[in-house]
Amino acid sequence: MTLAAAAPYLISIAISLAMGAISMLLAKKSSTDTTAPATSKLEFTAADEGIPITELLGTSKFPGNVIGYWNNRSVAVTQDSSTGGKGGAPAATSNITGYKYYLTWAVGICMGPVDALYSIIQDNDSVVWRGELIRPNDGSSSAITLTKDEETIGSAEIFWGSPTQIPSTVIQTYEGTNIPAYRGLCYIVFNDCYIGDYNRAPNYSFSVRKCPVIGLPFDDNYRQVGEFDVNPATAIWYTLTSMRGLDPDWLNATAFNAAALTMYGEKFGIGMRMTEVQKTTSYIEDILNTIDGVLKYGADGKIGLYLIRGATPIVSLPVYTDAMMIEQPTFQRKSWVDTSNMMKVDYSGRNVVVITSLATGGGQIYPLGKIFLPLGEVPYFRFKSDEGKHLAQIKQDGVIIWAGWVDGEVADNTYWVDGLWKDIVVEAIFA
Repeated sequence: MTLAAAAPYLISIAISLAMGAISMLLAKKSSTDTTAPATSKLEFTAADEGIPITELLGTSKFPGNVIGYWNNRSVAVTQDSSTGGKGGAPAATSNITGYKYYLTWAVGICMGPVDALYSIIQDNDSVVWRGELIRPNDGSSSAITLTKDEETIGSAEIFWGSPTQIPSTVIQTYEGTNIPAYRGLCYIVFNDCYIGDYNRAPNYSFSVRKCPVIGLPFDDNYRQVGEFDVNPATAIWYTLTSMRGLDPDWLNATAFNAAALTMYGEKFGIGMRMTEVQKTTSYIEDILNTIDGVLKYGADGKIGLYLIRGATPIVSLPVYTDAMMIEQPTFQRKSWVDTSNMMKVDYSGRNVVVITSLATGGGQIYPLGKIFLPLGEVPYFRFKSDEGKHLAQIKQDGVIIWAGWVDGEVADNTYWVDGLWKDIVVEAIFA
């Protein structure tokens, strides 16, 4: 075969050798490549714009909203292996099996200043931090370490939403020094935290407590009821002044103080989270319905908080007639979707008080519900709580003549009945 005749075969062999060499180089590169994949596909499920900032009174658990993120990076996960050819030493190779992703980001929680942080929960199933972290007196930020499955996944810094808080130094690292301090907003900065094997930022929920200082004498000792709840008097005062913008001089501080002391003695606290844009009066109405209270003007022209209790003289309550109404009042039955606070708390499954018996001075046992007692009879009510402390009440002619907390079994509670025949309604309500 001449050289000219063999040329096509030689060219074919050369091309085959070249393609084989390229294939070997490509295969070698793919097995040892540690270049991270693009991080532009980072996924967030809670980063909305234009939504209301949550307001909190008492204690609640709820998600936050992402306000910024930085330094999204990944680290290759490799696995070593060895290969060897005939008559040659084994060759070690490193194969990429996946990536670990890390992120720095900030999440707004609620309006501050917040008093305490109790837990941080990831994707509703993993607690990455738990404890009782109290806001420092100087309002400075607090640092915590996050763990999952007994492994440290990063650190975080919580800013409590105080009026004097300073900007985050972590955010300044990426945005420069000219950034807002977000004063009045409680937020948290997660610093270079491991977010998983997929480039998706986890959802975090936060359990926090806020019992705001409103400047009344009872603030220091009575604005917080128990470990987690806020005094309803504090909640109403705060809603009227800080949220609605009423001048505190328009409110009767003496009446609010008296109501606050009464409810503190009753261990009557509430917790509410405000996430919807609605009238302030609707929130206050829910609180008043829960505590059996009213807001009314006094002789001094100021608005006071008054509680309807068994010792409340009927003559001291305002009476409204049709002649005083500018328009005839209308009543509308709300749907389940429109109900809030008290009904939702009831639905959460708290235990109900069980009234075991009712007897008169003569020892006769009456069935529970509506009964009629003759003049001079002295009813005795016996209550028993299934578990814990719960609220019960007794109505006479539609007016609450007694309301109190039942813990265990309480017997021989004596209530006189005045009048010839009185309609006594014994009710047990949810706490």
